[in-house]
Amino acid sequence: MEEFVIEGQDISKVINHQHIIEQINMKFPYNSIVLIEGKNGSGKSITLKMLAHILKPSSGKLKVNGIVSYAPDHLPSTINLTVKEYLKFIEDISSINFSMNIEELISRFNLTSFLEKRIKECSKGTQQKVNLIQCLARKADIYIMDEPFSGLDKRAIVQLKSIFLELKQTATVVLTSHEEALDYSFVTHKFNLETKHLIVNKYETQSKSMIVKTRERLDSNLCENLKELEAQAINNVQIKVNVAKSNRLIALLIEQDYFIQEVREDNDDGTY
Repeated sequence: MEEFVIEGQDISKVINHQHIIEQINMKFPYNSIVLIEGKNGSGKSITLKMLAHILKPSSGKLKVNGIVSYAPDHLPSTINLTVKEYLKFIEDISSINFSMNIEELISRFNLTSFLEKRIKECSKGTQQKVNLIQCLARKADIYIMDEPFSGLDKRAIVQLKSIFLELKQTATVVLTSHEEALDYSFVTHKFNLETKHLIVNKYETQSKSMIVKTRERLDSNLCENLKELEAQAINNVQIKVNVAKSNRLIALLIEQDYFIQEVREDNDDGTY
């Protein structure tokens, strides 16, 4: 297998005689969550479109190893379908993703009450949830998302972070975001278009804990395995684990056929 899921060498993009991207080199590892950073006008969206094969580089070599699913910064305003009709269309043309179907995604993003409403009549936040689902519903090796947190409520932000951590077990996520107040501890790498550097994102504190919630009750055999990860069963369906070992726990749960409903940071207030 290739060492990197995305490799770019001397990538440049010229639009209307203007150099948007100049001489970018990138190597993104498999099973990573990469945040592409840069000031407005630095070419973040153009970079994502090149990675998603929507645009071609003007020069340089770009290799993307795998199937891509893409979420733009917003859905087209010309879609004259209800949320239900649109998602049914997506379901018909897409293979189901890693462990969730569209109905489960609808539930996680709290969209049930909007299914009969036309997308163009929905709020920005609701349209964004539909946009995310059309991307996540496709089985892919690389999920590319342009400003995925834009317009989302706090509950949806938690759910999306949880999904990214789940996706990381089998795929790679590349995203942009301008949400300055967001905690980016879930991101594994950051790539800055201005400095042209990829850095490993260090967690703010290695003592931070995560809460992993499953749909099924935890059995006794799993509880024995939790000791090796120094994880703690909070109740019949929730586990508390150090952030540094959370990926190993998620992999263990997936291996044992548990459905993961949520992955979130521990709020430290004793409520679960």
